[in-house]
Amino acid sequence: MKKKIIIYSSNICRCISVLNSLENKNLDILQIISNKSNFEKEIRTHKKVSKALNFINIKQTSINKIFDFIKSFNIDLAIIAGFTTIVDSKLINAPKLGTINLHGGPIPDYLGGSVLNWQIINGEKFIGVTILKTLDGIDNGPVIAESFFELQHTDTIKEVHSKANYQFSQLLESKIKSILKDNINYVKKNTEKLTYWHQRNFENGKINWSSLNSTQVFNLVRAISDPYPNAFCFSPNDKIIKIKQVSILKRIIKGFPGQVLFLDGDGPFVVCSDNAIKIDKYSSEDKIKLKSGMILK
Repeated sequence: MKKKIIIYSSNICRCISVLNSLENKNLDILQIISNKSNFEKEIRTHKKVSKALNFINIKQTSINKIFDFIKSFNIDLAIIAGFTTIVDSKLINAPKLGTINLHGGPIPDYLGGSVLNWQIINGEKFIGVTILKTLDGIDNGPVIAESFFELQHTDTIKEVHSKANYQFSQLLESKIKSILKDNINYVKKNTEKLTYWHQRNFENGKINWSSLNSTQVFNLVRAISDPYPNAFCFSPNDKIIKIKQVSILKRIIKGFPGQVLFLDGDGPFVVCSDNAIKIDKYSSEDKIKLKSGMILK
C-alpha cells in the first residue's frame, strides 16, 4: 500500500524539489498546505502534478479541518518545506509517523528563521542544511540528515537557495525509505548550546557604514539581494536607496564612513569602517543618482 504524504510549504522552489525527490517512490502526495493564495497556480505552472492533488490555504482553513483531513485519510507523514507559518502542535503529531522539517541551517548553530540569510551575513564558508524530526518546539527535534556546501564568492541568496534545495532533494531521496519505515538512525548533536536566530525583516537590512566593514557590507548585500527586499541606506534627503550588488576592492580607499566618491571615472564607491566598497547596482525611490561628496545614512 502506498504511503500517504502531505506537504507544508511557502517556497515554490523547495516544494518542487520535494515533489521531484519523491517521484517514482510509490507514494501518494495528497495535499499541499500553503499560506499563499496563488501557490497552487505557481506549482502547476512549474511542475506537472496530479489534478487530484489538493491545495489548501492555511489562512482560510481551520486547524481542525486540516487535522480531520489527516486523520480521515490516514496520512503517514507530513513534510515542512520552507513554510513561513509555525505549524500547530496538533497538526505536527497528527500523521502516523509525525512531521519532518527541511531546515535551512545546521544544528546546533542555526535554529529559527532566515537561517540561510544569516549564514551568509555571518560569513560562513560552508552553508549547512538539515532534515529534522519536528517536535513542539522551534527546530529542536533530532537530526535525521545534514549536508554542507561551500559558499562561493559569487553566490547570492538566490544561488544559495538553489543549492540548498538540491541538497534537500538529495537528502530526502536517500532517507525517505527509513523515515517511512520508522527506522531512523539519528545524527548525534550537542544540544546543550542551541543558537536561535530571529526571522529577518526589512529594517534589519539597513547598512550602517560606520560600524560594518566592507566584507560585512558585501555579505549583507548578497544575503538579501533579489528576490529579497535588498539592503538599504538613506540619501541625504532621507530617501531609501536599495543596494543591490557590490564589489570588494583590491585597492584601499579610506575616509568618512558613508561618503560617496569616484576615482579616475570609476565608481561609485562608498566608504565603510575599514575600506570603501564599489556599488555595482542600486535603486532609489526618488531616482536619485549617487554623486561624489554625498553622505549616505
